Amino acid sequence: MAKKISTREVAINNYQSIIVGLLVFLIGLGVSYKLVTNQLNKVKQQEAAMTQQQEQAKVHTVVAGETLWSIAEKEIGSGYNAPDIAKANNISNPNNIEVGAKLTIPHVSPIMEQNGSVTSVSTTQVTLNEAKYTIKTGDTLWDISVRAYGDGYRWPEIAKTNKIANPDLIYAGSILTLPGK
Repeated sequence: MAKKISTREVAINNYQSIIVGLLVFLIGLGVSYKLVTNQLNKVKQQEAAMTQQQEQAKVHTVVAGETLWSIAEKEIGSGYNAPDIAKANNISNPNNIEVGAKLTIPHVSPIMEQNGSVTSVSTTQVTLNEAKYTIKTGDTLWDISVRAYGDGYRWPEIAKTNKIANPDLIYAGSILTLPGK
């Protein structure tokens, strides 16, 4: 004989089914919310990383008449940061940049002149010991700075002392005063 189910038992079973269904729905909703927020956080982190890379990896295309000094003034705010651009782009001769070249501009603070001196570190042996130097064909301020101080990054001191507005324009036979010699 089959057991008769009362309407009350049917109602209780229906409520239990509804409650279980609601619990399953709420758990699913919570899991979905967590997955969506995790995905949004990942996207935000990726966007932040891309923004940081773009800020750090600014690129400048060289146009006619530009020097590392003028590019540093334009892009960083100080010509004294020209060596930073040279270093970031592995430029051994800063007087030799080509029109159309794409230079990475490093994310650095502008170097401001401090009582006419630039901090430096010696990188090679000093071969010029005189206070004056006569420019020879093919010389650059970088090369002269390397020979005079053992550090090519001190070329702005020579340019400033000799009132050289464009460090790319130096002429054979001209006599330079080498500061600090």
